[in-house]
Amino acid sequence: MTALLRFLEFVRRELGADDVRAEIGGRAPGNGCVWAPMPGGMRLVVVFDAPPADPAQVQERLAVLVESFASLGVPEEIPTGSMRPPPVNDLQGALELLAFRARALAAVVVDERSPVVWGSSLSKQGPDDLEDALWVARVAREVRAHGLDLSELAGREPEEIRAALVAVRDAGALARDVERVREFGARSVDRDHLAAMEAMATVRAAEPLTAAAEGTLSLPGAVGPVLVRGFATIYRLVLAFEAPVSELHAEAAIIHGLPLIERLVTSLPPREPKGGGAAVAVLRRLRRV
Repeated sequence: MTALLRFLEFVRRELGADDVRAEIGGRAPGNGCVWAPMPGGMRLVVVFDAPPADPAQVQERLAVLVESFASLGVPEEIPTGSMRPPPVNDLQGALELLAFRARALAAVVVDERSPVVWGSSLSKQGPDDLEDALWVARVAREVRAHGLDLSELAGREPEEIRAALVAVRDAGALARDVERVREFGARSVDRDHLAAMEAMATVRAAEPLTAAAEGTLSLPGAVGPVLVRGFATIYRLVLAFEAPVSELHAEAAIIHGLPLIERLVTSLPPREPKGGGAAVAVLRRLRRV
């Protein structure tokens, strides 16, 4: 039900309607309404106080919205009568499913101020602290500014790294940073992890805007588009993409997946950050939180 209510509000905003409701049975809506059938015998009814200028265009847009929502199936929910909180390792599965449905490279959960990464769809090794992730993202941007790729560069030997950066100003400092990135493990700087870390950096830089936004906010990321949705006041669900993203499809996936993710995140115990801006060289694994 929560997912459906979120979807109704999303449709209302997208179409600029005065009211949107789901109905079952009864007569078909009259004049002043645009409607479309939904799975399960329901219909989605969109109400305008004044008739839209192009009803056919609104009808076509509504059909696309309903198709996108229906294609994701029924969201998985936790029974509200459960006597104990769900296993915390379900959060990674929920984020993996959301990333798959939204066609994202990664989905992560951070909050508005602490350096804790609360959950990630990625199960490979890498930094599990936001300060470490932001530091790696900064190194990636600096390397990219010189026409190089951090994933490829970090896989080289130290001598090769320094040789590749020989023409760069402050080459020695940047080479040392790349070598420190290697200490997180080669898999921590693959395409998906870098996209996730740079997406988190993008969201953290835009935090005042993120906090004020309603619904899902689209931001330009270093690797690709970034979508962020706030929930439970302080948390941010962050999706990183490589190619141009279908925001409609991604929003439908978020509508389906966020209720479960929010319930899982808010059931987690408090956590203290472990990192310190890449000062810790010990290889750590993203927790299956």
